[in-house]
Amino acid sequence: MKTNWRDFGIGMASGIALCFVLYFGWGLISPKRPEAANTIAATSNAPVGMDENALIAANAERPTNTTVTPPPQLGPEPRNEVEPPRVLLEPEPRPEPPVVRPRPRPQPEDEPPPEDIGPDDDDGGKPDY
Repeated sequence: MKTNWRDFGIGMASGIALCFVLYFGWGLISPKRPEAANTIAATSNAPVGMDENALIAANAERPTNTTVTPPPQLGPEPRNEVEPPRVLLEPEPRPEPPVVRPRPRPQPEDEPPPEDIGPDDDDGGKPDY
């Protein structure tokens, strides 16, 4: 089945148009809370202290281990011992498998024509009763 690219393009364009309509339409009809200008100015400049729960949460996140641990010690590097080169021996050649040829198909033997059919028979070789 072949893809009808014209219908596919029309469907994609209409789907994208529907998304735009829904997105911007919802922005037009969604309820918005009016923000008073004085409440924004009053809350933005006021210093806010941390309440007791926030202090407890901040202290809980601090690590309790205050001792300084030394960095891990590095051991000596291993020596590069030179190994003698390995001599790779040639593998022994494998013997070739014998070539196996299929047996020739048996040829059908020529059967002699039946005795009761003569050259002047018109019945197509049907037996005589």
